[in-house]
Amino acid sequence: MKAMKRLSLLIIGVLISNASISQTTCSNATEVVNDPADNTINCLTVTGGAVTDGTLTGAVCAGAPLFEGWYSFTIASGPQNINVLTENYASSGGPNARNVAFEVLSGACPGGLTSIACINDNGAGASETTDLFNLPNGTYYVRVYSINNGTIPDLDICITATAGSIPATNDDCANAIPVAVGAGGICTEVTGTNIGATDSGVAAPGCSSYGGGDVWFSAVVPASGNVTFASDYAAANSLTDIGMALYTGTCGSLTETLCDDDSGNGLMSSISATGLTPGSTVFIRVWEYGNDATGDFDLCFSEPPLSDSNQDCESSTGLCTSSTIGGSSDGDGNVVDLNATNQDCLSTEHESSWFDLEIATAGTFEFVLSPSNGSDDYDFAIWVYPGGVGQGCPPAAAPDRCSFAAGAGLNGSYDTGLGNGAVDASEDASGDNWVSTLNLNVGDVIVILIDNFSSTTSPFTVDFPGTAGLDCTVLPVELLSFYAEAMVDGNRLHWKTESEMNNDYFTVEHSKDAQNWRVIGNVNGAGTTDDMQKYALDHDNVDGGVNYYKLYQTDMDGSVSNVKIISINNDKVAKALINTINLLGQEVDSSYTGVVIDLYTDGTSVKRLQ
Repeated sequence: MKAMKRLSLLIIGVLISNASISQTTCSNATEVVNDPADNTINCLTVTGGAVTDGTLTGAVCAGAPLFEGWYSFTIASGPQNINVLTENYASSGGPNARNVAFEVLSGACPGGLTSIACINDNGAGASETTDLFNLPNGTYYVRVYSINNGTIPDLDICITATAGSIPATNDDCANAIPVAVGAGGICTEVTGTNIGATDSGVAAPGCSSYGGGDVWFSAVVPASGNVTFASDYAAANSLTDIGMALYTGTCGSLTETLCDDDSGNGLMSSISATGLTPGSTVFIRVWEYGNDATGDFDLCFSEPPLSDSNQDCESSTGLCTSSTIGGSSDGDGNVVDLNATNQDCLSTEHESSWFDLEIATAGTFEFVLSPSNGSDDYDFAIWVYPGGVGQGCPPAAAPDRCSFAAGAGLNGSYDTGLGNGAVDASEDASGDNWVSTLNLNVGDVIVILIDNFSSTTSPFTVDFPGTAGLDCTVLPVELLSFYAEAMVDGNRLHWKTESEMNNDYFTVEHSKDAQNWRVIGNVNGAGTTDDMQKYALDHDNVDGGVNYYKLYQTDMDGSVSNVKIISINNDKVAKALINTINLLGQEVDSSYTGVVIDLYTDGTSVKRLQ
């Protein structure tokens, strides 16, 4: 990794000069560079050997050195970050001839020098390097030693000024940077760096090739006990492959609970922790994979919102305004809503959220779906019902818009939606995350399925930048579901309410063309209640083809509300429900609560909780 990084700098610029190993004191040090430019490697190729007098000047800082050489660099545009590197040692001279250390000193030569770095990290033949940060203007000296009685080999000494971040101050657990946990799935973002980081001394984590250079962050666990710790690329000077570990306890007595390598964006890390102790402080340890590159990274700490209850079409959430909404899901619900007829570009549900809305002002419908962790792969489908006619659960036809694009799309973003100049109505995994907008009229109804293919339970937000106005009607009855089920000799209509206020009764109407309607029955309501209510009505002797049903609700004062319209295609029903029984074999109706078994005309059965 470091060799690749150095190659990229060489492309920017490299200056090479030559010298011999005859500089025995700081007074006759050979200058490598004066006022180095950022990201230009300045190398001095040294012809090795033993110093002429064979003596050392002053105390030494590493090993048992015998010979030394002195070099210097001057900063005139400080402060600067400086990398010092010795490499490309000659291969001759015996087993110890290529074991080199160096010391960096500042101050006045000869009597006022102060050591600011001493490097002897690697063995014979291996390069040595160090990073020095925020060095002020002045002349600095590099004192090169040979170790274990070997002469100094031919080598390169390189000085590079690196533009970049202030070095990390959170190099150990005790100096962990505290980060507040964002509520409701909204990130608290912080930019970190591993520049200047060393090994904190805590036992190596259990993943992601730890090699030192770790930095630390802390967070106080919210009341839910759930926190998502996500990482992503920084805006500049970014690392591209980091590891992350979560610790509980206190500094000096830490317990590693979770460790992750590549669950985030690209090769970045992400940890979703649940069941943590509310109010406790936890620690996040971050390091670069292999510790062979330095740079920055972004972190996002958030508390996932409670998973919404709209994992099935029949329990979709109604949207009443064009304001930004948030959501999350931890499963695919209790109903298989997608099938070969209605799935189009999608395959199956993973972590699904269903929404419905009505158009209050005609215009262009657009939306922008953004994963809160910046890297989840969200897909979606949208069904449009002009004038509110034909909607049902599950949808009976293919969606009007569909996106199954994989990974990052336009401009490397994981955002997805309707707009951004797209002209396609549907896209597969090779798409760019965007499909075309919709031109809608007043009264049109939209059903939206949002599915988290990544299945991380991490939340999302949705914005509606289009000109179409969204609205919903606050009804005396809060309807959870309304759907039709084919029976042997007709259709059974089912609906559930979450709450009712002064509800006298329901009316169900039937139509073959969605224009001409007739009443097929009334069902008494529950008055006023906050408890869930279940209702059913049988429609016998129906004709084939598409049958439409409209549900009305009438208040105690006689006012009437149009609740919902659904449809069922009786020609496409592959099987019909014969009856429903409980586990004792007794026939039950929709008012029964418990485990039931649905028996169908094709001999199959489905066990479910009613």
